Amino acid sequence: MVQSKGSVEAHMHDIQKHSFEFHDIVAGVRSLFLKTCPDLSEAVKYGGIVFLKDRELTGGIFVYKEHVSVEFSHGASFHDPDAILEGKGKYRRHIKLRGGLEEVSEKRVTVMIAQACP
Repeated sequence: MVQSKGSVEAHMHDIQKHSFEFHDIVAGVRSLFLKTCPDLSEAVKYGGIVFLKDRELTGGIFVYKEHVSVEFSHGASFHDPDAILEGKGKYRRHIKLRGGLEEVSEKRVTVMIAQACP
């Protein structure tokens, strides 16, 4: 069930209350998804913020105790010469962000997001 934009904002508020250190990372990555792929919709699902294109899951952002995970539904097919993406599933890959916003640039999150929604 895709939830309303208000639910995403409520989820962001919860992240800020409970994981203040990761809020800026989530907000930054969320902004990158929406700026890079303006035709995406977003929802709170599976405990995180997911992004959909034509009702198909494209990626998501999930907060864990020690990191933020940026996940890509078809990440296994991405061009990733430096092996930034983690995971061994048939399709999905993710990037773990443990530090500050600088890690978003270091791990080329924008490049990966661009591949998620050509």
